[in-house]
Amino acid sequence: MAAFDCLSYIYNMKVIYTAFVLWLIAVSCVNDKSERAVITDSGLYEISKNEAGFQYFKMNPDTLSAHRESPHGSNVRIRFNNIAVSAMNDSISDIRGDRFPDGSLIVKEIYDFPGDDLNLLSIMYKSSNDPAAGAGWLWNEVGPNGEVIYPVARKGDGCTGCHSAPGNRDFIRTFSLH
Repeated sequence: MAAFDCLSYIYNMKVIYTAFVLWLIAVSCVNDKSERAVITDSGLYEISKNEAGFQYFKMNPDTLSAHRESPHGSNVRIRFNNIAVSAMNDSISDIRGDRFPDGSLIVKEIYDFPGDDLNLLSIMYKSSNDPAAGAGWLWNEVGPNGEVIYPVARKGDGCTGCHSAPGNRDFIRTFSLH
């Protein structure tokens, strides 16, 4: 009988151990919103420097003359990731609704003259609940080699004033300027 009690005890411990491991797995898979991925300046640069997976404004990769009110240089190319494009019209010239979805990435490539080397990337990444966001966006500017000109940590200070002007859509000036 002692052998049976010992086997029963071992079986019960295996069941308890298995239940405990399954509970740990379940608890670790819960989506804890307090543990978010941190978007960094270098991270935005890395996902912005490659044109693959992006579509250009008005489906045109040509350099546009910047509007005289733009602080972002004389000539620009503007591209949107597929998440941003999903909220835009078919010609990639305007947003269909009022807001871009989280995960939208808009990259403005800035040049002195068409055909010149890239001077600057001005980046906006939609992340509504991110503590570093200003007006629901992460704002960043980096040089062509990734050197930070305007860090995410500034939360759009100096950007949101112009980007919130009448006629802009979800803090995007492109639609009212081009």
